[in-house]
Amino acid sequence: MIIDMRTYTYHPDTYRPFLKFYREQGYAITSKHLGYNLGLFTASSGVVNRTVQWFAYDSHDHRDACRKGYLTSGTKIDFTNDADKMIRQQESRVLIPTEFSPLRTIDPNHPLLTDPACERRMFEFNTYECRPGQLSAALELVEKQLFPRAQQFAEWTIAYLTGDSGPERIYELRAYRTLQSRMERNRAMRADPQYRQILEELGSRLRETDSVIWETQSMSPLH
Repeated sequence: MIIDMRTYTYHPDTYRPFLKFYREQGYAITSKHLGYNLGLFTASSGVVNRTVQWFAYDSHDHRDACRKGYLTSGTKIDFTNDADKMIRQQESRVLIPTEFSPLRTIDPNHPLLTDPACERRMFEFNTYECRPGQLSAALELVEKQLFPRAQQFAEWTIAYLTGDSGPERIYELRAYRTLQSRMERNRAMRADPQYRQILEELGSRLRETDSVIWETQSMSPLH
């Protein structure tokens, strides 16, 4: 599986109209053509007039075939004629799940996608940008130490991914029932001596880190 993470930033006055437009028209169109529509997120921190979409594909060839079909479809042309007027900036990044990522395959029934006890979760998307030549060592540290220790605190650890090009980065997706739950669990993690030691060792291999909070729209499979 690969994930095409597409980030769209909107003009402030077109953000909410776009969400309505996408619910009514766009979701059905993109779901028909663009692989498996894994997640539709809106930003709750950082730049907030922004959406992030995760489209999952079996391979790069599968993605290319889907994109080709989408770009030549009449519905795409009609949809983008309206959508493009609302979008200020767009970015695409292809992510590849690591061998130890909990979510690694396209499975609509995967237990990590939903939780019957939680109508809509909050998601934390963390980026670890590695120093040159440190990606392999950082991945090993995440797999053998950070991930097992974080499992004791995070309610859900959903995915670990790397980019197929560009800066050497590790991406981590976690989920929590509420922002309050996230705050309390992160506080407990920071108070844990073993977790702090792991972060210190990982930090020596990193150039910078970033963390943003996402929430999902009602039609998102990952919620």
